[in-house]
Amino acid sequence: MSWAGFKKSVNRAGTTLLQKTGQIERTVDREFADEEAKYRIFEKECQALQKDSKAYYDAMKGKQHSSLLKRSS
Repeated sequence: MSWAGFKKSVNRAGTTLLQKTGQIERTVDREFADEEAKYRIFEKECQALQKDSKAYYDAMKGKQHSSLLKRSS
């Protein structure tokens, strides 16, 4: 670590300690919090879409497999 980086971390340690003990308030970026909430919702919806797509794919794969079995009989 460079000397400048070390000095920054030492200077920030006091503020971090005071924030964790509740003696000073943390700054809150409302715009960031809003965007993060939107991202979390989007991520959850994408995971649901992926799960549904896989279920549909598996169903179509099973249907094709059974169709091929009927043809070969």
